[in-house]
Amino acid sequence: MKRAVLRSVIFDLLFYLLVGFECVACLPFLLLPRKYFMGAVYVFVRTVYFLEKHILGLDFEVRGLENLPKDRAFIVAAKHQSPYETMKLHILFKDPAVILKKQLLSIPLWGLYLKKSDVIAIDRSTPEAAIQSIQNGARRMMAQNRPIVIFPQGTRVDVDATPTDKPYKIGVARIQEATDLPIIPLALNTGLFWPKKGWLKSPGTVVFKFLEPIPPGQERRALMKELEEKIEGESLILMDESRLKHSGGLRAGHISLAAGVFLILALFALYSAAWFKTADYIRMEYPHILRDMVGADQPVTVPAVTGYPGKIALYIPFQRLEKPEGSVLITNLRATGWPLPFLPIQVDTDTIEIQNTDWKDSLKLDRLSARLSIYGETLVFHESMLEQGSFLAEISGDVDLRQEPVPVLDLVVKLHNHGVLLQSLQSSDIIKPRAALFVNSAFGAFSDENGVVSIPIMQKGTTLYAGPLPLITLAGRKATRRTPPSLPSRDAVSVQDPGWRTPPVPDP
Repeated sequence: MKRAVLRSVIFDLLFYLLVGFECVACLPFLLLPRKYFMGAVYVFVRTVYFLEKHILGLDFEVRGLENLPKDRAFIVAAKHQSPYETMKLHILFKDPAVILKKQLLSIPLWGLYLKKSDVIAIDRSTPEAAIQSIQNGARRMMAQNRPIVIFPQGTRVDVDATPTDKPYKIGVARIQEATDLPIIPLALNTGLFWPKKGWLKSPGTVVFKFLEPIPPGQERRALMKELEEKIEGESLILMDESRLKHSGGLRAGHISLAAGVFLILALFALYSAAWFKTADYIRMEYPHILRDMVGADQPVTVPAVTGYPGKIALYIPFQRLEKPEGSVLITNLRATGWPLPFLPIQVDTDTIEIQNTDWKDSLKLDRLSARLSIYGETLVFHESMLEQGSFLAEISGDVDLRQEPVPVLDLVVKLHNHGVLLQSLQSSDIIKPRAALFVNSAFGAFSDENGVVSIPIMQKGTTLYAGPLPLITLAGRKATRRTPPSLPSRDAVSVQDPGWRTPPVPDP
Protein backbone atom coordinates (compact mmCIF):
# COMPACT_ATOMS: atom_id res chain seq x y z
CA MET A 1 0.00 0.00 0.00
CA LYS A 2 1.27 3.49 -0.86
CA ARG A 3 2.23 5.48 2.23
CA ALA A 4 1.16 9.11 2.73
CA VAL A 5 4.18 10.96 4.11
CA LEU A 6 2.69 14.44 4.59
CA ARG A 7 -0.53 13.10 6.10
CA SER A 8 1.44 10.86 8.47
CA VAL A 9 3.64 13.74 9.65
CA ILE A 10 0.66 16.00 10.37
CA PHE A 11 -1.33 13.21 12.00
CA ASP A 12 1.53 11.97 14.20
CA LEU A 13 2.25 15.49 15.43
CA LEU A 14 -1.39 16.11 16.38
CA PHE A 15 -1.80 12.59 17.78
CA TYR A 16 1.13 12.83 20.20
CA LEU A 17 0.07 16.31 21.28
CA LEU A 18 -3.39 14.89 21.98
CA VAL A 19 -1.95 11.93 23.93
CA GLY A 20 0.18 14.26 26.06
CA PHE A 21 -2.80 16.51 26.76
CA GLU A 22 -5.05 13.54 27.56
CA CYS A 23 -2.53 12.05 30.01
CA VAL A 24 -2.69 15.27 32.04
CA ALA A 25 -6.39 16.02 31.53
CA CYS A 26 -7.47 12.55 32.72
CA LEU A 27 -5.71 12.84 36.10
CA PRO A 28 -8.75 14.34 37.90
CA PHE A 29 -10.92 11.50 36.56
CA LEU A 30 -8.93 9.00 38.62
CA LEU A 31 -10.74 10.43 41.68
CA LEU A 32 -14.20 10.21 40.09
CA PRO A 33 -16.46 7.18 39.53
CA ARG A 34 -15.35 4.88 36.71
CA LYS A 35 -18.16 5.90 34.34
CA TYR A 36 -16.79 9.45 34.14
CA PHE A 37 -13.30 8.18 33.42
CA MET A 38 -14.63 5.92 30.65
CA GLY A 39 -16.48 8.92 29.22
CA ALA A 40 -13.13 10.73 28.95
CA VAL A 41 -11.62 7.65 27.25
CA TYR A 42 -14.49 7.61 24.76
CA VAL A 43 -13.92 11.30 23.93
CA PHE A 44 -10.23 10.53 23.39
CA VAL A 45 -10.78 7.62 20.96
CA ARG A 46 -13.42 9.62 19.08
CA THR A 47 -10.99 12.53 18.74
CA VAL A 48 -8.31 10.17 17.41
CA TYR A 49 -10.83 8.81 14.91
CA PHE A 50 -11.62 12.37 13.78
CA LEU A 51 -7.91 13.01 13.13
CA GLU A 52 -7.55 9.71 11.29
CA LYS A 53 -10.52 10.41 9.07
CA HIS A 54 -9.79 14.05 8.22
CA ILE A 55 -5.98 14.09 8.28
CA LEU A 56 -4.97 10.58 7.23
CA GLY A 57 -8.06 9.96 5.13
CA LEU A 58 -8.38 6.65 7.02
CA ASP A 59 -11.90 5.45 7.82
CA PHE A 60 -13.44 2.09 8.72
CA GLU A 61 -16.53 0.03 8.09
CA VAL A 62 -18.04 -2.79 10.12
CA ARG A 63 -19.57 -5.95 8.68
CA GLY A 64 -21.35 -8.82 10.38
CA LEU A 65 -22.93 -6.90 13.26
CA GLU A 66 -25.81 -9.37 13.13
CA ASN A 67 -23.42 -12.00 14.57
CA LEU A 68 -23.03 -10.10 17.88
CA PRO A 69 -25.34 -11.22 20.72
CA LYS A 70 -27.65 -8.42 21.77
CA ASP A 71 -28.56 -9.40 25.34
CA ARG A 72 -25.56 -11.15 26.87
CA ALA A 73 -21.80 -11.02 27.25
CA PHE A 74 -19.60 -12.66 24.62
CA ILE A 75 -15.96 -13.27 23.74
CA VAL A 76 -14.34 -11.51 20.78
CA ALA A 77 -11.27 -13.27 19.34
CA ALA A 78 -9.65 -10.69 17.06
CA LYS A 79 -6.81 -10.63 14.58
CA HIS A 80 -4.15 -8.18 15.79
CA GLN A 81 -2.15 -6.40 13.07
CA SER A 82 -1.93 -2.81 14.24
CA PRO A 83 -2.48 -0.25 17.04
CA TYR A 84 -5.49 0.89 14.98
CA GLU A 85 -7.87 -1.82 16.23
CA THR A 86 -6.97 -1.26 19.88
CA MET A 87 -8.16 2.37 19.57
CA LYS A 88 -11.44 1.24 18.01
CA LEU A 89 -12.51 -1.18 20.74
CA HIS A 90 -14.46 1.51 22.64
CA ILE A 91 -16.20 2.50 19.39
CA LEU A 92 -17.01 -1.04 18.24
CA PHE A 93 -18.21 -2.24 21.64
CA LYS A 94 -19.90 -0.85 24.73
CA ASP A 95 -17.41 -0.94 27.63
CA PRO A 96 -15.20 -3.81 26.40
CA ALA A 97 -13.00 -5.77 28.82
CA VAL A 98 -9.51 -6.09 27.35
CA ILE A 99 -7.08 -8.84 28.30
CA LEU A 100 -3.45 -7.80 28.77
CA LYS A 101 -0.35 -8.80 30.72
CA LYS A 102 -0.19 -7.72 34.36
CA GLN A 103 3.18 -5.96 33.92
CA LEU A 104 1.49 -3.15 31.97
CA LEU A 105 -0.24 -2.05 35.17
CA SER A 106 3.17 -1.04 36.55
CA ILE A 107 3.80 1.63 33.88
CA PRO A 108 3.81 5.04 35.61
CA LEU A 109 0.53 6.93 35.14
CA TRP A 110 -0.57 4.74 32.21
CA GLY A 111 -0.90 1.79 34.60
CA LEU A 112 -3.26 3.83 36.78
CA TYR A 113 -5.45 4.51 33.76
CA LEU A 114 -5.50 0.80 32.85
CA LYS A 115 -6.54 -0.10 36.40
CA LYS A 116 -9.28 2.53 36.33
CA SER A 117 -10.66 1.10 33.07
CA ASP A 118 -10.94 -2.33 34.78
CA VAL A 119 -9.06 -4.72 32.49
CA ILE A 120 -8.28 -8.44 32.80
CA ALA A 121 -4.61 -8.59 33.81
CA ILE A 122 -2.84 -11.92 33.24
CA ASP A 123 -0.34 -13.00 35.88
CA ARG A 124 2.34 -14.84 33.90
CA SER A 125 4.54 -15.72 36.88
CA THR A 126 3.53 -19.40 36.45
CA PRO A 127 1.30 -21.24 33.94
CA GLU A 128 -1.16 -22.01 36.73
CA ALA A 129 -1.32 -18.36 37.81
CA ALA A 130 -1.90 -17.26 34.22
CA ILE A 131 -4.80 -19.68 33.75
CA GLN A 132 -6.34 -18.74 37.10
CA SER A 133 -6.09 -14.97 36.53
CA ILE A 134 -7.55 -15.08 33.04
CA GLN A 135 -10.47 -17.31 34.04
CA ASN A 136 -11.29 -15.34 37.20
CA GLY A 137 -11.18 -12.10 35.24
CA ALA A 138 -13.43 -13.50 32.52
CA ARG A 139 -16.04 -14.63 35.05
CA ARG A 140 -15.99 -11.16 36.64
CA MET A 141 -16.55 -9.46 33.27
CA MET A 142 -19.32 -11.91 32.39
CA ALA A 143 -21.09 -10.94 35.62
CA GLN A 144 -20.89 -7.29 34.47
CA ASN A 145 -22.31 -8.27 31.06
CA ARG A 146 -19.27 -6.77 29.29
CA PRO A 147 -17.83 -8.13 26.02
CA ILE A 148 -14.40 -9.72 26.52
CA VAL A 149 -11.80 -8.95 23.85
CA ILE A 150 -8.73 -11.15 23.35
CA PHE A 151 -6.09 -11.33 20.64
CA PRO A 152 -5.47 -15.09 20.33
CA GLN A 153 -1.99 -14.68 18.83
CA GLY A 154 -1.00 -12.62 21.86
CA THR A 155 0.74 -9.82 19.97
CA ARG A 156 0.62 -7.76 16.79
CA VAL A 157 1.59 -9.67 13.65
CA ASP A 158 2.74 -8.54 10.21
CA VAL A 159 0.22 -8.81 7.40
CA ASP A 160 2.33 -11.52 5.74
CA ALA A 161 2.89 -13.56 8.92
CA THR A 162 1.27 -17.00 9.14
CA PRO A 163 -0.06 -18.90 12.17
CA THR A 164 3.13 -20.95 11.97
CA ASP A 165 5.10 -17.75 12.63
CA LYS A 166 2.70 -16.58 15.36
CA PRO A 167 0.53 -19.50 16.53
CA TYR A 168 -2.88 -19.08 18.16
CA LYS A 169 -2.73 -19.56 21.94
CA ILE A 170 -5.04 -21.66 24.05
CA GLY A 171 -6.15 -18.83 26.37
CA VAL A 172 -9.30 -18.05 24.41
CA ALA A 173 -10.47 -21.66 24.79
CA ARG A 174 -9.89 -21.53 28.55
CA ILE A 175 -11.98 -18.35 28.78
CA GLN A 176 -14.84 -20.06 26.98
CA GLU A 177 -14.57 -23.11 29.25
CA ALA A 178 -14.76 -20.83 32.32
CA THR A 179 -17.73 -18.78 31.10
CA ASP A 180 -19.69 -20.84 28.51
CA LEU A 181 -19.88 -17.74 26.33
CA PRO A 182 -19.90 -17.80 22.50
CA ILE A 183 -16.70 -16.75 20.70
CA ILE A 184 -17.10 -14.16 17.93
CA PRO A 185 -14.13 -14.29 15.50
CA LEU A 186 -13.10 -10.84 14.23
CA ALA A 187 -11.23 -10.58 10.93
CA LEU A 188 -9.66 -7.32 9.78
CA ASN A 189 -7.16 -5.69 7.41
CA THR A 190 -5.77 -2.87 9.58
CA GLY A 191 -2.11 -3.73 9.01
CA LEU A 192 -2.32 -2.67 5.36
CA PHE A 193 -3.10 0.94 6.35
CA TRP A 194 -1.46 1.30 9.78
CA PRO A 195 1.50 -1.11 9.91
CA LYS A 196 2.76 -2.93 12.95
CA LYS A 197 5.98 -0.91 12.88
CA GLY A 198 6.93 2.47 11.49
CA TRP A 199 5.13 5.80 11.46
CA LEU A 200 4.03 6.01 7.81
CA LYS A 201 0.38 5.21 7.23
CA SER A 202 -1.99 4.95 4.27
CA PRO A 203 -5.42 6.43 3.55
CA GLY A 204 -8.26 4.09 2.75
CA THR A 205 -10.98 2.08 4.46
CA VAL A 206 -10.30 -0.50 7.16
CA VAL A 207 -12.81 -3.34 7.37
CA PHE A 208 -13.80 -5.08 10.61
CA LYS A 209 -15.81 -8.23 9.96
CA PHE A 210 -17.52 -10.20 12.74
CA LEU A 211 -17.90 -13.85 11.76
CA GLU A 212 -20.45 -16.44 12.87
CA PRO A 213 -20.22 -17.32 16.58
CA ILE A 214 -18.47 -20.46 17.77
CA PRO A 215 -20.68 -21.90 20.53
CA PRO A 216 -19.24 -23.45 23.72
CA GLY A 217 -18.89 -27.18 24.13
CA GLN A 218 -16.32 -28.06 21.45
CA GLU A 219 -13.18 -30.05 22.12
CA ARG A 220 -10.30 -27.61 22.67
CA ARG A 221 -8.21 -28.62 19.64
CA ALA A 222 -11.18 -28.49 17.28
CA LEU A 223 -12.15 -25.09 18.64
CA MET A 224 -8.70 -23.63 18.05
CA LYS A 225 -8.53 -25.05 14.50
CA GLU A 226 -11.93 -23.60 13.57
CA LEU A 227 -11.09 -20.23 15.11
CA GLU A 228 -7.76 -20.00 13.26
CA GLU A 229 -9.24 -21.01 9.91
CA LYS A 230 -12.08 -18.50 10.15
CA ILE A 231 -9.99 -15.50 11.22
CA GLU A 232 -7.01 -16.17 8.93
CA GLY A 233 -9.12 -17.02 5.89
CA GLU A 234 -11.41 -14.01 6.15
CA SER A 235 -8.54 -11.63 7.00
CA LEU A 236 -6.72 -12.71 3.81
CA ILE A 237 -9.89 -12.05 1.79
CA LEU A 238 -10.26 -8.56 3.30
CA MET A 239 -6.60 -7.72 2.60
CA ASP A 240 -6.83 -8.93 -1.01
CA GLU A 241 -10.00 -6.86 -1.46
CA SER A 242 -8.25 -3.72 -0.21
CA ARG A 243 -5.12 -4.32 -2.31
CA LEU A 244 -7.26 -4.66 -5.43
CA LYS A 245 -9.32 -1.59 -4.57
CA HIS A 246 -6.25 0.59 -4.06
CA SER A 247 -3.98 -0.91 -6.70
CA GLY A 248 -4.52 2.03 -9.09
CA GLY A 249 -3.22 4.59 -6.57
CA LEU A 250 -4.55 6.05 -3.38
CA ARG A 251 -6.89 8.89 -4.19
CA ALA A 252 -9.60 8.56 -1.56
CA GLY A 253 -9.57 11.30 1.02
CA HIS A 254 -7.34 13.73 -0.88
CA ILE A 255 -10.01 16.42 -0.71
CA SER A 256 -10.38 15.97 3.03
CA LEU A 257 -6.62 16.23 3.50
CA ALA A 258 -6.40 19.32 1.30
CA ALA A 259 -9.24 20.92 3.25
CA GLY A 260 -7.55 20.08 6.54
CA VAL A 261 -4.20 21.47 5.43
CA PHE A 262 -5.87 24.60 4.05
CA LEU A 263 -7.70 25.12 7.36
CA ILE A 264 -4.46 24.78 9.35
CA LEU A 265 -2.64 27.19 7.02
CA ALA A 266 -5.54 29.69 7.10
CA LEU A 267 -5.64 29.66 10.91
CA PHE A 268 -1.88 30.11 11.06
CA ALA A 269 -2.09 33.02 8.60
CA LEU A 270 -4.78 34.71 10.71
CA TYR A 271 -2.73 34.17 13.84
CA SER A 272 0.38 35.60 12.14
CA ALA A 273 -1.53 38.68 11.01
CA ALA A 274 -2.85 39.21 14.55
CA TRP A 275 0.65 38.74 15.98
CA PHE A 276 2.34 41.35 13.78
CA LYS A 277 -0.60 43.77 14.04
CA THR A 278 -0.43 43.59 17.83
CA ALA A 279 3.36 44.00 17.79
CA ASP A 280 3.06 47.16 15.65
CA TYR A 281 0.34 48.47 17.95
CA ILE A 282 2.59 48.01 21.00
CA ARG A 283 5.52 49.80 19.36
CA MET A 284 3.31 52.76 18.39
CA GLU A 285 1.24 53.09 21.55
CA TYR A 286 3.90 52.57 24.21
CA PRO A 287 5.57 55.98 23.58
CA HIS A 288 2.15 57.71 23.50
CA ILE A 289 1.17 56.21 26.84
CA LEU A 290 4.39 57.30 28.53
CA ARG A 291 4.18 60.82 27.08
CA ASP A 292 0.68 61.11 28.54
CA MET A 293 2.27 60.31 31.90
CA VAL A 294 5.40 62.46 31.81
CA GLY A 295 4.87 65.05 29.05
CA ALA A 296 5.67 65.27 25.38
CA ASP A 297 9.22 66.66 25.74
CA GLN A 298 10.79 63.66 27.42
CA PRO A 299 12.43 61.04 25.13
CA VAL A 300 10.81 57.61 25.35
CA THR A 301 12.41 54.27 24.48
CA VAL A 302 10.59 52.25 21.80
CA PRO A 303 10.35 48.69 23.10
CA ALA A 304 11.88 45.70 21.34
CA VAL A 305 9.07 43.28 20.41
CA THR A 306 10.07 39.69 19.57
CA GLY A 307 8.88 36.10 19.99
CA TYR A 308 7.11 35.15 16.75
CA PRO A 309 5.49 32.64 16.34
CA GLY A 310 5.20 32.18 20.10
CA LYS A 311 4.16 34.70 22.71
CA ILE A 312 4.76 38.38 22.06
CA ALA A 313 7.72 39.48 24.18
CA LEU A 314 8.29 43.17 24.96
CA TYR A 315 11.65 44.22 26.43
CA ILE A 316 13.02 47.58 27.58
CA PRO A 317 16.39 47.43 29.37
CA PHE A 318 16.11 50.87 30.97
CA GLN A 319 13.15 53.26 31.33
CA ARG A 320 13.20 56.53 33.26
CA LEU A 321 10.08 58.62 33.83
CA GLU A 322 10.64 62.14 35.16
CA LYS A 323 8.28 64.86 36.40
CA PRO A 324 8.80 67.92 38.58
CA GLU A 325 7.50 65.93 41.55
CA GLY A 326 9.99 63.09 41.10
CA SER A 327 11.02 60.18 38.93
CA VAL A 328 10.64 56.43 38.44
CA LEU A 329 13.47 54.27 37.09
CA ILE A 330 12.58 50.77 35.84
CA THR A 331 15.27 48.22 34.95
CA ASN A 332 14.71 45.33 32.52
CA LEU A 333 10.99 45.70 31.89
CA ARG A 334 9.62 42.53 30.28
CA ALA A 335 6.09 41.63 29.19
CA THR A 336 4.90 38.45 27.46
CA GLY A 337 1.48 37.34 26.25
CA TRP A 338 -0.39 35.72 23.39
CA PRO A 339 -1.91 38.13 20.85
CA LEU A 340 -5.43 36.93 21.59
CA PRO A 341 -8.23 38.71 23.48
CA PHE A 342 -8.59 38.26 27.25
CA LEU A 343 -5.55 35.99 27.69
CA PRO A 344 -3.34 37.09 30.60
CA ILE A 345 -0.14 39.12 30.15
CA GLN A 346 2.91 38.49 32.30
CA VAL A 347 4.87 41.62 33.32
CA ASP A 348 8.23 41.39 35.10
CA THR A 349 10.89 43.91 36.08
CA ASP A 350 14.15 43.98 37.94
CA THR A 351 14.90 46.97 40.18
CA ILE A 352 12.35 49.79 40.42
CA GLU A 353 13.64 53.05 41.94
CA ILE A 354 11.12 55.73 42.94
CA GLN A 355 12.29 59.26 43.88
CA ASN A 356 10.17 62.13 45.15
CA THR A 357 11.56 65.63 45.65
CA ASP A 358 10.29 65.60 49.24
CA TRP A 359 12.17 62.42 50.10
CA LYS A 360 15.68 62.18 51.48
CA ASP A 361 16.50 59.03 49.51
CA SER A 362 14.81 57.04 46.80
CA LEU A 363 12.66 53.96 47.42
CA LYS A 364 14.14 50.88 45.77
CA LEU A 365 12.11 47.76 45.06
CA ASP A 366 13.86 44.56 43.98
CA ARG A 367 11.34 43.00 41.64
CA LEU A 368 7.83 43.21 40.22
CA SER A 369 6.01 40.18 38.82
CA ALA A 370 2.44 40.77 37.66
CA ARG A 371 -0.02 38.62 35.76
CA LEU A 372 -2.66 40.84 34.18
CA SER A 373 -5.84 40.39 32.20
CA ILE A 374 -7.33 43.29 30.25
CA TYR A 375 -11.08 43.61 29.84
CA GLY A 376 -11.85 46.83 28.02
CA GLU A 377 -10.38 49.48 30.33
CA THR A 378 -10.22 47.27 33.40
CA LEU A 379 -6.98 45.63 34.53
CA VAL A 380 -7.31 42.45 36.57
CA PHE A 381 -4.29 41.41 38.67
CA HIS A 382 -3.70 37.68 39.28
CA GLU A 383 -0.88 36.25 41.37
CA SER A 384 1.12 39.49 41.28
CA MET A 385 4.07 40.16 43.59
CA LEU A 386 6.26 43.11 44.61
CA GLU A 387 9.48 42.37 46.50
CA GLN A 388 12.03 44.31 48.55
CA GLY A 389 14.48 42.10 50.37
CA SER A 390 12.43 39.78 52.57
CA PHE A 391 9.37 41.99 52.17
CA LEU A 392 6.76 40.60 49.79
CA ALA A 393 3.43 42.07 48.67
CA GLU A 394 0.93 39.80 46.93
CA ILE A 395 -1.58 41.77 44.83
CA SER A 396 -4.93 40.75 43.38
CA GLY A 397 -7.99 42.67 42.24
CA ASP A 398 -9.11 45.25 39.67
CA VAL A 399 -8.01 48.66 38.44
CA ASP A 400 -10.74 50.52 36.53
CA LEU A 401 -9.17 53.07 34.17
CA ARG A 402 -12.45 54.65 33.04
CA GLN A 403 -12.75 57.16 35.89
CA GLU A 404 -11.11 60.55 35.41
CA PRO A 405 -8.84 62.08 36.57
CA VAL A 406 -7.59 59.00 38.49
CA PRO A 407 -8.40 55.29 38.07
CA VAL A 408 -10.46 53.34 40.62
CA LEU A 409 -8.58 50.67 42.58
CA ASP A 410 -10.23 47.65 44.17
CA LEU A 411 -7.30 45.52 45.30
CA VAL A 412 -6.37 43.16 48.09
CA VAL A 413 -2.71 43.26 49.15
CA LYS A 414 -1.11 40.66 51.38
CA LEU A 415 2.04 41.92 53.09
CA HIS A 416 4.75 39.55 54.33
CA ASN A 417 7.40 41.06 56.66
CA HIS A 418 5.89 44.53 56.37
CA GLY A 419 8.34 45.83 58.98
CA VAL A 420 11.14 45.62 56.37
CA LEU A 421 9.25 48.00 54.09
CA LEU A 422 8.40 50.42 56.88
CA GLN A 423 12.03 50.52 58.00
CA SER A 424 13.10 51.27 54.42
CA LEU A 425 10.51 54.05 54.11
CA GLN A 426 11.60 55.55 57.42
CA SER A 427 15.33 55.42 56.63
CA SER A 428 14.67 57.22 53.34
CA ASP A 429 12.66 59.85 55.20
CA ILE A 430 9.61 58.97 53.14
CA ILE A 431 7.59 58.62 56.34
CA LYS A 432 8.39 59.92 59.80
CA PRO A 433 9.18 57.59 62.74
CA ARG A 434 5.90 58.49 64.41
CA ALA A 435 3.94 57.66 61.27
CA ALA A 436 5.89 54.41 60.81
CA LEU A 437 5.08 53.41 64.39
CA PHE A 438 1.42 54.18 63.86
CA VAL A 439 1.23 52.24 60.58
CA ASN A 440 3.11 49.29 62.07
CA SER A 441 0.63 49.15 64.97
CA ALA A 442 -2.31 49.35 62.57
CA PHE A 443 -0.88 46.60 60.36
CA GLY A 444 -0.42 44.45 63.43
CA ALA A 445 -4.16 44.63 64.03
CA PHE A 446 -4.76 43.23 60.53
CA SER A 447 -2.14 40.45 60.65
CA ASP A 448 -2.90 36.75 61.01
CA GLU A 449 -1.09 34.21 63.18
CA ASN A 450 1.79 34.10 60.66
CA GLY A 451 2.21 37.87 60.66
CA VAL A 452 0.75 38.26 57.16
CA VAL A 453 -1.27 41.44 56.72
CA SER A 454 -4.20 41.31 54.31
CA ILE A 455 -5.41 44.80 53.46
CA PRO A 456 -7.99 46.02 50.95
CA ILE A 457 -6.70 48.91 48.83
CA MET A 458 -9.54 51.12 47.68
CA GLN A 459 -10.24 54.66 46.63
CA LYS A 460 -12.49 57.37 47.98
CA GLY A 461 -12.44 60.44 45.82
CA THR A 462 -8.77 61.13 45.08
CA THR A 463 -7.45 59.54 48.28
CA LEU A 464 -6.08 56.02 48.32
CA TYR A 465 -6.82 53.99 51.47
CA ALA A 466 -5.23 50.87 52.91
CA GLY A 467 -8.14 49.57 54.93
CA PRO A 468 -9.17 52.63 57.02
CA LEU A 469 -5.78 54.34 56.68
CA PRO A 470 -5.24 57.09 54.07
CA LEU A 471 -2.09 56.41 52.04
CA ILE A 472 -1.77 58.85 49.13
CA THR A 473 -3.80 61.71 47.72
CA LEU A 474 -3.73 61.51 43.94
CA ALA A 475 -4.14 64.45 41.60
CA GLY A 476 -3.99 64.33 37.83
CA ARG A 477 -5.01 65.66 34.51
CA LYS A 478 -7.07 64.04 31.85
CA ALA A 479 -4.94 61.96 29.48
CA THR A 480 -5.29 62.13 25.72
CA ARG A 481 -6.38 58.91 24.06
CA ARG A 482 -4.95 57.75 20.77
CA THR A 483 -6.17 54.85 18.71
CA PRO A 484 -4.49 54.47 15.31
CA PRO A 485 -7.27 53.77 12.78
CA SER A 486 -5.22 51.14 10.96
CA LEU A 487 -4.66 49.06 14.11
CA PRO A 488 -6.99 46.71 16.02
CA SER A 489 -10.02 48.38 17.58
CA ARG A 490 -8.56 48.56 21.07
CA ASP A 491 -8.43 51.89 22.90
CA ALA A 492 -5.07 53.00 24.14
CA VAL A 493 -4.86 52.62 27.89
CA SER A 494 -5.55 55.91 29.64
CA VAL A 495 -2.73 56.53 32.09
CA GLN A 496 -3.06 59.31 34.58
CA ASP A 497 -0.54 61.87 35.80
CA PRO A 498 0.85 60.34 39.01
CA GLY A 499 1.42 63.50 41.00
CA TRP A 500 1.11 62.60 44.66
CA ARG A 501 1.44 63.84 48.16
CA THR A 502 1.36 62.00 51.45
CA PRO A 503 -1.87 62.66 53.39
CA PRO A 504 -1.76 63.61 57.07
CA VAL A 505 -1.55 60.69 59.47
CA PRO A 506 -4.00 60.84 62.40
CA ASP A 507 -2.59 60.91 65.87
CA PRO A 508 -2.48 57.49 67.45
